[in-house]
Amino acid sequence: MSKIIVLFIFSVFTLNAFCHPKIIFSKGKSKLLRADNILNVRRGMLVIDNDIIVTGPKGLVIVKSKASTYKVSKNSRLELDLSTKEIINSDINYGSVVVEFLKEKLNDSKGKTLQIKSKTAILGVRGTKFFAHVDPQNENSILSVDHGSVAFRGRNSKKERLVKRKSSSMTNKNSTSLRQRKFGFESKINWNVSESKGTLNHKKGLYLALSKTWNKYKDENAKKWGKRADEMKNLWNNN
Repeated sequence: MSKIIVLFIFSVFTLNAFCHPKIIFSKGKSKLLRADNILNVRRGMLVIDNDIIVTGPKGLVIVKSKASTYKVSKNSRLELDLSTKEIINSDINYGSVVVEFLKEKLNDSKGKTLQIKSKTAILGVRGTKFFAHVDPQNENSILSVDHGSVAFRGRNSKKERLVKRKSSSMTNKNSTSLRQRKFGFESKINWNVSESKGTLNHKKGLYLALSKTWNKYKDENAKKWGKRADEMKNLWNNN
């Protein structure tokens, strides 16, 4: 076999390995569930469709494809959908991720989106950086957008809401989506997804702030509609 052919084969193999979704950073104890196997997560590990990343109490994992990067924070469980190798779609069972989706890196970006699902919400992403959190107890979904926009819909909502930069939304206890706003926890999110750009951990108190936010707003829609029902009843009775 000539040197040119060997070099060509090596180049193709290297290119495919580089483009294939893989773990580019890992710290703490984290596991990768693959079929019936439980693997220790390590830097450089290639991931495949239906892999599940589970991070421990001090774990943090960054998984990257050509157009998408996920920073999976501690105490999280993320199921990967790699039906296309350029985009990592996912299902957040619980925990937190910061996701950067660079649509311009796709070979053909027309009509392509990144999708994230949870038990209470669906997210459609066309190119942005955002934070998503699913509470392990009540399964509430919280979204915060750093830049760009994300289509956010509670599972029981009739239509999606477009959440824009520097705003957040969440599902209430009935899995319907609340209007976008600044809730107050946003300043505690660490948006960095690159080891070379400094610390990766979120600021202290983020998860406590998320819990307080949920407790404050979980009944919002129910109270609003209940108030409207009372107003209509009073109006009816007074006529």
